[in-house]
Amino acid sequence: MKIRPARPSDLSAIVALEQSSFTVPWSKKSIRYELEHNTLAHLFVAEDKYFELQAYAGYHEIVDECEITNICVAKSSRKIGLGTLLLETLLTDARHRGLRRASLEVRPSNHAALALYRKFGFCLVGVRKNYYPDNREDALILATDLVN
Repeated sequence: MKIRPARPSDLSAIVALEQSSFTVPWSKKSIRYELEHNTLAHLFVAEDKYFELQAYAGYHEIVDECEITNICVAKSSRKIGLGTLLLETLLTDARHRGLRRASLEVRPSNHAALALYRKFGFCLVGVRKNYYPDNREDALILATDLVN
């Protein structure tokens, strides 16, 4: 797999990944905005040897913080380390930009994601009650420092 910055030409593939992975996917319009106009958004994709996108991830740069917006891996490419590789890429990129802290929201029921984030030192810092619109599930707010 090759990790590279996302390009506007990746839009359709990213939308397809979102729709096949999430009950409340980002809209095509929102993803297009992230790719083409949001200068604070940093997106990366993982493509296979056939140049097909298998995963993507992104974050927003907010002052000196990295707010991870999404990590999405195609169902057929899960459990091979792509989530780990993408999260590592995001955090490394954020450190290179001088960001000091990373945060994100995650469903308490997403055990695979929670295990991944804990592996990178993320800890619970808060809860957003009834955050997810599809089932009113809370969101756990996790964060980690990016500087030693």
